[in-house]
Amino acid sequence: GYYNIVAHFHLEEGRPDSAMAICKQLLAFPSYDDSQLQTLLAKIAQANFKSMQQRIADDEARAIRTVVAPIPRIAPNITAPEFHHPEIAALYQHKFEMPRATIAEILALPRTTLIADLETVLQDSIARAPHFISEFEDEEDKGSFFALHAIYFLGELKAAEALPTVFDAISLHKDGLDYWYGDLLQEDLWEPLLHLVEGQLDVVREFMLKPGIPSEGRAALATAVARLAVFQPARRAEVRDWFRSVLEFLLDSPPEDNVLDTRLVTDLIWQIADLHATELLPLIALHYDKDYVFESSVGTLEDLTESMNGSPSTKGHFKLMRLEARYRDKEAPHVPNRPPPALGAEGWEDDFEPEPQTPAAAPALEVGRNDPCPCDSGKKYKKCCL
Repeated sequence: GYYNIVAHFHLEEGRPDSAMAICKQLLAFPSYDDSQLQTLLAKIAQANFKSMQQRIADDEARAIRTVVAPIPRIAPNITAPEFHHPEIAALYQHKFEMPRATIAEILALPRTTLIADLETVLQDSIARAPHFISEFEDEEDKGSFFALHAIYFLGELKAAEALPTVFDAISLHKDGLDYWYGDLLQEDLWEPLLHLVEGQLDVVREFMLKPGIPSEGRAALATAVARLAVFQPARRAEVRDWFRSVLEFLLDSPPEDNVLDTRLVTDLIWQIADLHATELLPLIALHYDKDYVFESSVGTLEDLTESMNGSPSTKGHFKLMRLEARYRDKEAPHVPNRPPPALGAEGWEDDFEPEPQTPAAAPALEVGRNDPCPCDSGKKYKKCCL
């Protein structure tokens, strides 16, 4: 009918919002052809998706990125290191299905030499990165999980003394970070990192502002710092001021110093938005003024302000668990929007039972985790409707 033609005209003219407004009006007419409406909605979703892809491309085209030293093409030494404890070999032999008895056996080792061995594992991931990346293309291979295991075990031990080695491990070029950690660096490693950084915020800030450090590693640390405000609410002001200090430094950092990275600035703003730290909105506005923010990720300043001034979302509860429970959780079916866990006196979840799998509705489009969300929220799919 007439409205269908007008909606398609708006789509052709690049105005999907106007087309959607017409669709909402058509929903008020029960007699309207549902098949035509569904076809129109699908076309609007496709148009929004393409528009978001273009905005992402535009953001990337004007991005300021930290230059990180590339990984050498040949490893100087491909020999596995020696350890104080032979039990450490298990880190090279398992994914997250590591037996409970093995986890307990490793954690029972003498603390000083165990931490030294775990640091050696991380140093091995740096030294032999060229070897593993070139020889073992499948990062799902069990032998590629040892760096992850080392960080998780160090977090369980709250081994803050190993933080410099962890810094080195997450300073690799993106090729190495993708191989060893993948999406887990941004999405999961905040938990062990939180236990390492909670008493070291000044040290973490100093690392964040060093030149030549990849944004991915720095963003993972920033996520861990932000979570401190979640699990230790009394430290919210301290965490807020930490973010303020980092953003102020980046605002005045010339690109040639190789510290400023617009992807990092955007990730920091993500964390600030999650904390609803509205006190930092004037500082965030200055970053918008300098074009340091990926609007394709966090939206316009107006969108961000409205979101931060709204009620905190109940989506995406975080939890702390002991290592053995965390490994079981990583093998269990993931259930979105699970309720907050009961925490024990030390801030850990007292008990954990895997929850039954809940089938999730598949998106209408073939959408990658890092693609724009089809709901047109302005966020990436993995940070929205996934």
